[in-house]
Amino acid sequence: MKKLIGVALLCSFAFAKESFVNKLVKKEHYMPAKNCPAYKDGLVNPTVTPFHMSLHHTTYGQKYWYSKENGGFETITNIPYNKLFCYKCHTANCYSCHGEKKGDKVVLSVKKAYDKKTCLKCHGRARLTLKFDKKEGFMDIHFEKGFTCADCHTGEEMHGDGTFKKHLYEAVTISCEECHIKKAGQTIKLKSGLIYKIPGVKENIPEHTIHLGQIACVACHVKTQVSCLNCHFDNVLKTKKKVPHKNFFPTKSFTILANYKDKVYPANVMPLVYKDKTFMAVAPYFTHSVDRHGRTCKDCHASEDVINAIENGVKLMRLDPITKKLEFAKGVIPFVQYENGSYNIDMDYVAPSKNGLRLVKSSTDKYQLILVEPLTEDQVEKLKLRLRYEK
Repeated sequence: MKKLIGVALLCSFAFAKESFVNKLVKKEHYMPAKNCPAYKDGLVNPTVTPFHMSLHHTTYGQKYWYSKENGGFETITNIPYNKLFCYKCHTANCYSCHGEKKGDKVVLSVKKAYDKKTCLKCHGRARLTLKFDKKEGFMDIHFEKGFTCADCHTGEEMHGDGTFKKHLYEAVTISCEECHIKKAGQTIKLKSGLIYKIPGVKENIPEHTIHLGQIACVACHVKTQVSCLNCHFDNVLKTKKKVPHKNFFPTKSFTILANYKDKVYPANVMPLVYKDKTFMAVAPYFTHSVDRHGRTCKDCHASEDVINAIENGVKLMRLDPITKKLEFAKGVIPFVQYENGSYNIDMDYVAPSKNGLRLVKSSTDKYQLILVEPLTEDQVEKLKLRLRYEK
C-alpha cells in the first residue's frame, strides 16, 4: 500500500460495499476485524479498513498503560478499561477530523485536517505546551517556521497502515534524523504552501559529536516537558471530565531524562490518586517545544540541581504546609533507581478541601515503567563529572 493514504480513498473504503472491502482486505493483507484486539474487547465496532486499527480509532494506547497486564493503574482501581468513559473518546470516522460545515451540509475537507487547531482540539497536552510557551515568549522552531502537524506526521500515522498498534511509539514513525540527516539540504513545500529548506545537523558542535548515537536529539533540544500532575481519578470518574486545577495540575518546568531504545530520551510522568492510593507511570514523551539552540553542557553535567536529584531525589510537586501552595520541580531531572529498588522521583499528592488543598500522601504507592528504564550507573557517573573544558 502506498505510504500516504488519500483522504478521499480512505473514506471510500469506510463506506464501500462489503464485497469491495473484502477484496481490498484480501489484496492488502489487512487483519480481519475479528482479529483486532480492540474489537475483541468491545472498544470499537470497526469498519474493515486500515483506519479501524489506528490509535485514533481504538485509543488502545490508553488501555496499554492502564491495563493490569502491563502493571497499570487498573491494578489500583480494579475497574476494567472498557468500563471507563475514556475509550469512547475516539475518532469515529473521517468526519471527526475532515468534517467542515458548508451551509447546511458537512463536507470532507483535507484543508481542515491540515489545520493545527483540528489536532489541538483533542491533543490537550500539545495545547497546554503552546499555552505555556506563549507565556514565556517562546515558540517551537517548527511552528515558528510555519509547519503544521501534518507536515511531519504522515497519513499512515493518522489513518493507520492496516496493522494493530498497541501504543503511540508503534504508530509514530517520524524522527529528527529522518529530516535533518537523511533529507538535509532538500527543499520541501509545506502544507501552507511555504517553501522550506531542511537544515542539516552541524557536525562541528562538540555536543553533537560526543553524544551522537547515545542521546536522542530531543533530550537536549526539547525545552521542557509538559506534565499533568495529580490526576484525581475519583473526580474524573464522577465528572467524566479532566478539568485542570480541579482534577490535575499542569506544569512545564522540568524535563525527566531516562533510557528509551538504548538512548537517553525525555520521559514524562502520569501520577494519579484514587481513594488515597497513589500511582505514577513513567514513559517516553516528546513535547512539541523544540529549541534550535539546545541545552548547554552545564545544564546537565555537574549541575548542583542534577546531582541533588540523583543523590537525594526530587519532588516533582510539593505542597507547602504553611501557604498551601504548590511548588514544581525545575530543570533537568535524571531518572535514577537506587539499590533498594526505589526511584528518585516522587511527589506530594493532594486533594481539594474547604481550606484549599490538603495533603493526601507524600509518596507513591506503585510505579509503572512503560518502555523506559532508569539511567545506568555509568550514565549517572558521567552526569556527576565536571567537564575538563569548563571552569
